[in-house]
Amino acid sequence: MKIAVFSDIHGNLTALQTLLDHLASGRFDAIYCLGDLFTPYPGSRQIWELIKSARVQCVQGNNEAALLAHLAGQSDYRSDDEVRFRPFLKNAAELAPILDELQAIPLSRTVPLTDKLHLRLCHYSPDEVLRGLHSGVQFNMDEYVAGLPEQVVLTGHTHTFAARDIQGKQVYTVGSAGLPIKGSHQLEYAVVQDLHGEFSITYQLLPYPFEQQVAWLLQHRFLQDYGPIAWLAFDEILTQRDRMFRFFNDYLPAHTASPRDYYRIVEDFLRSLGRWESISEFIEKK
Repeated sequence: MKIAVFSDIHGNLTALQTLLDHLASGRFDAIYCLGDLFTPYPGSRQIWELIKSARVQCVQGNNEAALLAHLAGQSDYRSDDEVRFRPFLKNAAELAPILDELQAIPLSRTVPLTDKLHLRLCHYSPDEVLRGLHSGVQFNMDEYVAGLPEQVVLTGHTHTFAARDIQGKQVYTVGSAGLPIKGSHQLEYAVVQDLHGEFSITYQLLPYPFEQQVAWLLQHRFLQDYGPIAWLAFDEILTQRDRMFRFFNDYLPAHTASPRDYYRIVEDFLRSLGRWESISEFIEKK
């Protein structure tokens, strides 16, 4: 058996199309996505149609869990902080008509690679996935892994390639196919197969035409209509460097004024990185 596994598209429609076109010729028995298909970029419905047409089997990421909670009325990111969550809210509006399809996505899957070896696929531990967008990121899943019957676990969430031993079990993260944030416009995925009765995983890099994603975002007025948080997300596409995590976890906590002027704070943050001029020229385009 041979499967392809990817994670963390985050609305990068061009990267997903490139990956699925590439995988179509790879003779895979199945293709799996480990969550975070959506947000912050526009095109959520197109992403979902691609996933369905390629028969990709998914698990929920924390973004899907947050979208479902919002659409079900269990949390209201609009009343909390509309400017901060504007990209998320616009994605939620795109996905509202297919709420029932999204609700059918499981939190994890078990895949029989061989008669003796089953894999557990998840975005991260279910507790982490269900924490919501307000919470900081926690990377402790030892207790979850310890309670699993499977000996091999594949996850996403961290946007990195990694292999770890957790209490005698093998845990692999498969990188990001939409925002690898390594400074190179190459999406990441993994190939897993039964190799002569043994488990085998190889990490793969695949270049994608990021200029097409930039053009898509400009065509859909991402920078103008999605607010200042979109400026950070746009720079992640341009540079493939982290902006969101550094902004929300390191830079923003130092600005305690309420209500927060995200337009000014994001501009100041980008200026501190020497990136404001590169972004502002796109913002001003009509």
